[in-house]
Amino acid sequence: MRATAAVLLVLCLLALSHGLLKQLDAGGNQFMVGVNMDDTPFCLTSSATVGYKGPGSPTSWTRLPGAVKYYSCGPFGCWAVNKNDDIFLMILNQDCQNKGWSHIDGKLSMIEVATDGSVFGVNSSGLLKQLDAGGNQFMVGVNMDDTPFCLTSSATVGYKGPGSPTSWTRLPGAVKYYSCGPFGCWAVNKNDDIFLMILNQDCQNNDWSHIDGKLSMIEVATDGSVFGVNSSAWDCQPVVDIYHLMQFDAGLGQVVATNTSQIPYYLVGDKWIRLPGSLKHITVGPAGIWGINSGNIIYKYVAGNWEQYAISVKQVDAGGDEFIVGATIDDTPFCVTSSTIVGIMGQDSRYHGTRLPGSVKYLSCGPFGCWAVNKNDEIYLMSNVNKDTCQNKGWSHIDGKLSMIEVATDGSVFGVNSEGQVFTRDGITASKPEGTGWSIVPMYMPMTHVTYDLGRLWVVSTSGFTMVCTR
Repeated sequence: MRATAAVLLVLCLLALSHGLLKQLDAGGNQFMVGVNMDDTPFCLTSSATVGYKGPGSPTSWTRLPGAVKYYSCGPFGCWAVNKNDDIFLMILNQDCQNKGWSHIDGKLSMIEVATDGSVFGVNSSGLLKQLDAGGNQFMVGVNMDDTPFCLTSSATVGYKGPGSPTSWTRLPGAVKYYSCGPFGCWAVNKNDDIFLMILNQDCQNNDWSHIDGKLSMIEVATDGSVFGVNSSAWDCQPVVDIYHLMQFDAGLGQVVATNTSQIPYYLVGDKWIRLPGSLKHITVGPAGIWGINSGNIIYKYVAGNWEQYAISVKQVDAGGDEFIVGATIDDTPFCVTSSTIVGIMGQDSRYHGTRLPGSVKYLSCGPFGCWAVNKNDEIYLMSNVNKDTCQNKGWSHIDGKLSMIEVATDGSVFGVNSEGQVFTRDGITASKPEGTGWSIVPMYMPMTHVTYDLGRLWVVSTSGFTMVCTR
């Protein structure tokens, strides 16, 4: 669950209104530039890039004028092309200050600036689809068939125009995009797999080494830093008309929430309807709507009223198949069967919970099992929980660390770690409920809570700022 080597997943949200990045370039003097899906260019100052240490670091992007689909920077300026293949030049400093774009004659579909200021490009009728000039005077490129090539430093330095020797060396493998720096060349293929190759000025190499993770494009800076954009980026928008939220839960198309004043809400359309009572925790799912108040008393929402069920409970989840699970104030996990749940209709209902093994502080269930975290943020999975008896086969340890975890009604699993990073579990199926690994969901601020349902990811930041994200 850590970034590998120098790979830094660049925040896929520039800001709430800016949208997703489709291209990055790190060739400027410690500053970085990028283009979003609407061809809007942005710049990130050198102080922000140098100081970036992870979630919570300042990452305020500056919107630049104009509309371009691709651009690249070097020591003397930034070159760009727009959707019409028109070419432009901008002089940009480390603080992203500029005097706008100057039009340059010619037509190119993509453009790259080398570390020595040389500019290379591909036109719409060329065979190459991508170039990179970040290597030590050599150049690399990819053709339409994802075949990587390299042009030696002697060929690039000696190039004076048509007729100059430009014999390209075919490199092994198949990649859709790659970029070079002082310590090697990084690439991604059509499956978003990541690779590293050590390549010298004569294009000699030791083939590609696979690096863990997934990225749709990758860029290497002149100091060797590596940046990338993933293809599973989320488009996040602020949740309006409700503020200072503490916790969300979503399931079966329903969304509930509670704020720092312990006021519970239910989402109807795009309107938040206040529910009666005072709750510090709330959940919704196949087992109904449940909540916990400041006195650690658990309630079920029945016919517009909260009916008391049990005491000394700090967390509850209604995502199981009509059964509920929860954790007591001393981290004892419990399960309540579906037949007991259905029978809860008023204050006379008796507590018939089944104690589960182990010690956990937070747990959540879905169609393929229940996931939990303990006081040390260790992660566990309990599969095949019987809804009628709560019988189970105990907990299985899962790699990673999370401070809270949520399971959606479709089986998707999301969680937040102690640093506020959001993760999702990949590869979960009925036959493989434990999945295959964790992927980070990039956020530009630290989060405390997450929930997911019907393609919508709801997140709450440490400051109470709330967003809903879609792919």
